[in-house]
Amino acid sequence: MSLETISILACIVIIAGIIRGFTGFGFAAVAVVGMNIFLTPQQSIPVVLGLDILCCAPLIRQAIKQGDKPTFKLLTLGSIVGIPFGLGLLLFVPSITLKLAICIAILLFSALLIMDFRVSNTDKTPVRLGFGIGAGASTAAASVGEYNYRVLHAF
Repeated sequence: MSLETISILACIVIIAGIIRGFTGFGFAAVAVVGMNIFLTPQQSIPVVLGLDILCCAPLIRQAIKQGDKPTFKLLTLGSIVGIPFGLGLLLFVPSITLKLAICIAILLFSALLIMDFRVSNTDKTPVRLGFGIGAGASTAAASVGEYNYRVLHAF
């Protein structure tokens, strides 16, 4: 990889970080789409997830104190179930197909947020577990799990 490509990728990550600073989310989606111009999803998603985890690590204590424990447990359990499915997609779906799927997922989730779409019965265990599974699978496959969570809670 050339120094020019690395510089462009660094700029993409910086722009994604600025967007996250203003909105509170969206880093992974912006970074993955931008990086996928130069890399395959199999290369960009692990990098973006690693950066996202590093950036979120200092917030874990505060999130544990403020978060709803029963919802957290169900989302975590669902994510643990969903991650292997998403990883399978990441490993076995061709790069070009996965790039298209990532872009479509981001457009769909963004449209749902713009339309202020609300999921009913979010207090029900199957709904929370389902969103956890979807978030785990979509995070592992496309790094768009945060959108799944945002649609559940709609800001």
